[in-house]
Amino acid sequence: MTVLYLVLILLISIVGAIAQGWALSTLWSWFVADFFGLPLLTIPQSIGIALLVGMFFSPSMKEKDEDVLSLFLNLVGKAIFNPLIVVGLGWIVLQFI
Repeated sequence: MTVLYLVLILLISIVGAIAQGWALSTLWSWFVADFFGLPLLTIPQSIGIALLVGMFFSPSMKEKDEDVLSLFLNLVGKAIFNPLIVVGLGWIVLQFI
């Protein structure tokens, strides 16, 4: 069972890194590149930047008392749903520009 959890965490981390890279690339192209005249970021470049920033802001380990399901859902929410929500909110803001 532990191996299954490790594989799931690895897969969620990979999908989350891709989702965060896509979100950063999308928001960069919408709000930063045009305004400041900067080049667009590719998704691999954005993944690298997101990983670099995430390295300095790693999650705290105060969640030790929670059960495995809560930790799993928390990881899925932070890694996958947060980037989707942020891009959705960014799209709404983009409609007013």
